[in-house]
Amino acid sequence: MLGTLKISTAVVVASAALALAPAGAANAAPATTAGTGPASASAGTAPSCVKRQLVIRQGVRLTNKCGRTMRVKVLVKRGKDSWCFTMKNNQRRFWAFVPQAAFAKYERTVTC
Repeated sequence: MLGTLKISTAVVVASAALALAPAGAANAAPATTAGTGPASASAGTAPSCVKRQLVIRQGVRLTNKCGRTMRVKVLVKRGKDSWCFTMKNNQRRFWAFVPQAAFAKYERTVTC
């Protein structure tokens, strides 16, 4: 009897949660944290007007030459990805990835 009560309660709670969820929430993609999962994989490669200069064994220097504000993120293989930088025209940013991991390697720069 007690086992049946627990299962019934779980079904009622799950049903109530689905009834309160916004329309389309059941089919929505799961939320991800920065630098992991589908969010970073789906971001497109930043345009070539965002110049990249790889500094061997240190990091990557970005320069925005797009003529407008850009939001970009550096993806690092075997290391920590950057957060999303907002870069004004002609602004420079540097993302150091070597102190994070001995085998970290620049992968690419994406829009965000």
